[in-house]
Amino acid sequence: MSTVYVNDTKRIRATFYSWDNDEDGVELEDPVSVAYEILRNGTSIETGTPTQEADAIYYLDWTPTQSGVYVITLTGTFADDSTDVVSGTFNVETTPTQGTSLLIDEVITFAGEIDPLCLDPEELKGSFPDATDLEIAEALWIASVEVNNMLKITEGCSTNPLALEYIKVSAACALSKTYGDSDGNEQGITLGDFSVQYRSYPKAHVNRGNATTWCELAAAIRKELQFTTVGARTFVHASDYYNPIPPREFRDVTQLRRSIKQGQLDPELPPNSPAYIDLPRS
Repeated sequence: MSTVYVNDTKRIRATFYSWDNDEDGVELEDPVSVAYEILRNGTSIETGTPTQEADAIYYLDWTPTQSGVYVITLTGTFADDSTDVVSGTFNVETTPTQGTSLLIDEVITFAGEIDPLCLDPEELKGSFPDATDLEIAEALWIASVEVNNMLKITEGCSTNPLALEYIKVSAACALSKTYGDSDGNEQGITLGDFSVQYRSYPKAHVNRGNATTWCELAAAIRKELQFTTVGARTFVHASDYYNPIPPREFRDVTQLRRSIKQGQLDPELPPNSPAYIDLPRS
């Protein structure tokens, strides 16, 4: 039993032979007339005359419209009123498509495993509706790998909110180079056929406050992320290296300005101190 699907067209062909007493068909014999009959689940639903393709070869094109078990029989009648019957049984099944067609063309893209993928591509789908899911996923993957290398993460994704924010804006920066229409130093307005563009000088310092594009915002957040990851990496002991500057001792000399009686020395300082003068007695 052969399997056929609903609405599939099949060509049924029958060949008639001449038979001897041993009933071994070795020679074609063209019947006088040929008729066919189609039964579905034991009930006759169609009869007719097939088309002759060549001598002793006949065919009919059959397209089932309902599922079920079909038996197709072609009966040939010869000049001596003998008959030869050729038949076949078919199981007709219903397919999900039922022979329908898509209303619009669909493009199916296949990709391998993308890991790490630290954000859902749907988060950027609204900002870049013309980009495919695969393009968004690849941009997020590149940004995720960059953050993992920056934070020394070997497996999985960072849960740092700043890192996740940078992954999003960095991917948006990459997508805006394909699907964007302006840069960070350009502003404009368009009314019908009238368009005005204003371009300023490039920014010397980019931060969250003056960033006007995805790429500028990504650069600002990347600096913030780098600052949060900077710390002491090595401690050097002073005794391990020779100091080329010789040690020096400094003495703080303070001259005290106090009233001195004539002919007397300040008992708190030694004699001949440069801060005082020894006057002779009169």
